[in-house]
Amino acid sequence: MKTIFCFSDLHNAAISEWYRGVMEESDYIFFAGDGIFGVTHTLENVADKLYAVGGNCDNSLYPEELVVDVEKVRFLIVHGHRFHDKLDLVYRAKEVGADCVCFGHTHSYSDETYDGVRLINDGSFSHSVTGDVGYVYIVVEGKNIFANFVKTGDFR
Repeated sequence: MKTIFCFSDLHNAAISEWYRGVMEESDYIFFAGDGIFGVTHTLENVADKLYAVGGNCDNSLYPEELVVDVEKVRFLIVHGHRFHDKLDLVYRAKEVGADCVCFGHTHSYSDETYDGVRLINDGSFSHSVTGDVGYVYIVVEGKNIFANFVKTGDFR
């Protein structure tokens, strides 16, 4: 069993000590863009388990996508701004052999499956179009993915 702290769209919001602790206890940290500079500097001590991509508000020094294998699941991490719709995400996932796509950009949490590919949008860690800011905590057991949206509320 492996755990993943998945978040995006930090947009210069601070990461509190409490959330840094949750991140440090996770086996992997996926950051799906927008605010990557603050993330990489704030989480320097866990850089070995941080997988971060750039978003439309980040500079081009960071990768646009990463593929990460966790147990028997292949994840594709992207911000999402270069894809027109969820079908484009599914096509890209299939091109790289990914079972699941973790992405952000829309500031709206969703967890759906299309054509056998799981699409998890973690919403936004700073501000959301639905009013619920948060992150997704993922547990991987073999080929099984258990994802839970966690509202951050005022704890940031």
